[in-house]
Amino acid sequence: MFKYLFVILLLTSSAAQGADSDFLPMLEQAKMLMKYKKDIDLPIMIPKTEKQLKQIFCPGEDCSVSAIYSGGTVYYDKRIDYKNNVIDRSIIIHEMIHHIQAEKQGLTYECDMWYHKERQAYKLQADYLRSRGINTSFVNDVTASLKCPK
Repeated sequence: MFKYLFVILLLTSSAAQGADSDFLPMLEQAKMLMKYKKDIDLPIMIPKTEKQLKQIFCPGEDCSVSAIYSGGTVYYDKRIDYKNNVIDRSIIIHEMIHHIQAEKQGLTYECDMWYHKERQAYKLQADYLRSRGINTSFVNDVTASLKCPK
């Protein structure tokens, strides 16, 4: 019995690693954008429904959220098509930038530092999109409306 359980665990582990490897190019892109040379592990990647993301990010409020980085984990809207859509991929890259920021500077929820990190992530996301010929005016609109989390 234990031999079969071990095989199932190995297969489950390999499948999870395969899914995570989809995100490696986005982590590498974020590292390049930030000029970050050190090795860094992928964050844990957890797909969620839009409703679940709103419960995490803005409980009791109506907000727009596609992905959230929190303490080594990226929660992302399971509808994001990061494999085929450049804008969706940029959302994951944005969260990878937060992962690298946390590695370099630690997590912070102090308003000024949060604002600085968020602006940097949006700027680098826009750089990525512009390098692919995408208009980034929507990123500027989001950046202009940033408010510190409660």
